[in-house]
Amino acid sequence: MILTPHFNKKEFASRDGAGMPEPVWQNIRILASQLEVLRAHLNKPINVTSGYRSESYNERIGGVKDSQHTLGKASDLQVKGLKPKTVYKAIEKTRERLDKKKSLIGFIGAPWTLLIYMLGAKQNKKEIDFLKIKKKDFECNLILDKLHDYLCTHIENQINAGANVIQIFDSWSGLLPAEDLPNFCFIPNLKIVDFCKKKKIPVICFPKGINKYYKEFNNIVKPDGLNLDYDIDPLWAKENLNNVVIQGGLNPKTLLSNDQEMIRNAKKYLDIFHGKPYIFNLGHGLIPETDPDKVETLIKFYKDY
Repeated sequence: MILTPHFNKKEFASRDGAGMPEPVWQNIRILASQLEVLRAHLNKPINVTSGYRSESYNERIGGVKDSQHTLGKASDLQVKGLKPKTVYKAIEKTRERLDKKKSLIGFIGAPWTLLIYMLGAKQNKKEIDFLKIKKKDFECNLILDKLHDYLCTHIENQINAGANVIQIFDSWSGLLPAEDLPNFCFIPNLKIVDFCKKKKIPVICFPKGINKYYKEFNNIVKPDGLNLDYDIDPLWAKENLNNVVIQGGLNPKTLLSNDQEMIRNAKKYLDIFHGKPYIFNLGHGLIPETDPDKVETLIKFYKDY
């Protein structure tokens, strides 16, 4: 069934063949209309790699429990011919419009996290096919080395475009066995941090999910900033993470609660890190259903704190 001039229902179907409930179908029609606008702006074909997901399929592939895919409100996309220079141009435009006193953060995925995506090694939300990686240990290390080179180029291009801080997201570092953290997490991040320091580029690391190994990561990698995920106890972080600027930690779901609860949780982080180098932020990205007014309320609270 054709939804718009360039999208049809089949593209958004759950890959396990499950049917779409009526509310999902209505959301998919709205989503397709929005993507049609995006396609017109890019003037390039858009390939939908994942649209609606049944709850069982979403769980099987490791999607988050409250994924917008299960509601038909999200899609994963590929756009052929969309090159990194598009990102750099966007950074240039943002820098032009942004107050010069404000920092503009560039982003990269860490080598390990990119490797997981490249090999399709993620089995579900909490597991990876580590045997697949171990069987190709030599090839994987070659890929990690190549990724390092490409990422360093990507960092420099973002800085040249106007970014003045870089954040490294290692989203799947928490899936690594403890004994493999040095080879796949600590060392690749260290090499990028060393590159940034040589170029005098401030760098923040986010090794999500490694729990108590945050301390070892910090002692080895020595980034300028360290982003906490929301499972890290801020009191533990204050006592164990030294000589680094702490960032984030607040659970994004806090913004789904009432204002009083949200502000209480935010105040906890600000009180704990009072007097310490701290960047107030979330412990991960905003949840799609977050009310923008909540974000505005939180920012106002922080500015008045």
